[in-house]
Amino acid sequence: MTDRGRLGVFDEHKVPEGKCPGCGHHFNAASATRIHPEAPKPGDLTVCIQCARPLIYEANLTLRLLRREEVAALDADVLQDLARIIVAVRTVRQREALKRHQAN
Repeated sequence: MTDRGRLGVFDEHKVPEGKCPGCGHHFNAASATRIHPEAPKPGDLTVCIQCARPLIYEANLTLRLLRREEVAALDADVLQDLARIIVAVRTVRQREALKRHQAN
């Protein structure tokens, strides 16, 4: 299974070009998952594929970091889904780093 499959990613939606406000990673697409197969809209949550920080889409589909009080207000199911995605992204990044290290 590919890393995309492990993350439950099935398709991508084009979004305005931007960057993660946490790490600066550039993006122009959002991954669709089993949980959310539709294109992102304002107020939707996402996770940076590079740094795994939780983000929220603004009105013009730019991203900002999710605030602590917003995280605290999330329903338990949403918080659990968000945590699973964060762990999955971090796991993929750790595996990639290990492979790079072993190749050197």
